[in-house]
Amino acid sequence: MDYYRYLDMIWKLSNWYFSKDALPYWCIFVLDCLIVLGADVLVYALNNGTLSFLQNFVQLTGAFCFYLLFYVVSFRMFHTYSGVIRYSSFIDLQRIGFAMITGLLMIVGVRYLLNEDCWLMAVGMRDIGIAALLAVLMMWSVRVFVKYLYDSTFNRRRGKRVFIYGVKAGGVGLAKSIRNQVDSRYVVSGFVSDMQDMQGRFLMGKRVYPNDEHLVEKMEDFGVHTLLVSPLKNEAIRNNPEMVERLMKAGIRIYMIPAAQEWDGKSDLDHRQLK
Repeated sequence: MDYYRYLDMIWKLSNWYFSKDALPYWCIFVLDCLIVLGADVLVYALNNGTLSFLQNFVQLTGAFCFYLLFYVVSFRMFHTYSGVIRYSSFIDLQRIGFAMITGLLMIVGVRYLLNEDCWLMAVGMRDIGIAALLAVLMMWSVRVFVKYLYDSTFNRRRGKRVFIYGVKAGGVGLAKSIRNQVDSRYVVSGFVSDMQDMQGRFLMGKRVYPNDEHLVEKMEDFGVHTLLVSPLKNEAIRNNPEMVERLMKAGIRIYMIPAAQEWDGKSDLDHRQLK
């Protein structure tokens, strides 16, 4: 019973958060700073013992806050807090990594140039380095988890589930366009392929299904009533009236780029071009 109550609380919390505007920059900034401090405390306590940490709590707090200043400067340099967590991308994760490396290098420089161990409690570079790595992983995890929660709950509930016909550049381009679109009206649930070697595999985390007589059944299992056609598959579906008839009889809508607007295979592909 408690398990379902906790799930309900998480659902309500995520619903509240995702229905609001993005968190203010200072909230993300404070969260990252707390993660860095938490990583410092955890690593020191594990490597030196909890008793040692408690006995030197005040001195260690001063040292960790001093080191945090360098990470704050690097956060400012790389603007790690300026992104919206629910829309985090690989570029945002890169910025965090570069910011933490920069902050760590500044700490190393200060330690060896200013000999700060004379007026701060000495903390081993091994502890500082491991803590920086742990902090990076924790910040990445927070952003990935929030993005996953948004995609799998709030955004998916509002978006229309679709299959994409085609697994090469065109199909992948459509899927990326949908994922990168803020508040997209579509959610990719699977891919359809004519190629035997691709069937049963996974592309961008979604299964690739064969284009056969069971396709409609698979789409209905996922509650999918829309098929987006890759521009590279326009000719294939036009020359396959049996496939079109099966889909239309099942009430499945087919979206594709009109012949007058064929994709050139090079420019950015936008799913909103489909009709």
